[in-house]
Amino acid sequence: MVIAGIDPSLSRTAVASGQRGETPTMTILGGPSEGQDVIRRFERYRKLVASTIKAINGARFVFIEGYSFASQGRATVTLGEYGGCLRAMLLARDIEVIEIAPAAVKKFVTGVGNASKPKFMVSAARQWQVEYADEDEYFAHAIYKIGCVFCRTIPPANKHQAEVVEQLRGVI
Repeated sequence: MVIAGIDPSLSRTAVASGQRGETPTMTILGGPSEGQDVIRRFERYRKLVASTIKAINGARFVFIEGYSFASQGRATVTLGEYGGCLRAMLLARDIEVIEIAPAAVKKFVTGVGNASKPKFMVSAARQWQVEYADEDEYFAHAIYKIGCVFCRTIPPANKHQAEVVEQLRGVI
């Protein structure tokens, strides 16, 4: 069973996909804005969604980072538009989409929901013996691992992971 974890962003969407808890294939997507009018914005979203769907590599379960409410200004609009397009297109393909709050991802990795970015990345790198260039990739990897535990392809490694997955099951 292929599982995918997505950390969505317009400039740097990270997609981790794989099977049975193995180290996932990591794909980074995104690019500069092509303009702010509605046609250009939605053409950008369409291209990014198409690339994301290709990168999930046939996954039937997609775990995605939920919206961050720390965004401000125009970012709230464009991220909401892109996130809505991405979720709608995944669901239209009968892909199971499960959202995970950013704090839950941090707790899964560090045991603390408000861990700093550096602590989160160091914990993820040590735990899974991976090295990435950016936090987005670590988030996508962690979301993929949450999906693996959720789908029971791997057991939780500790109490914090079990708690996060049980809470996620209770929400769905």
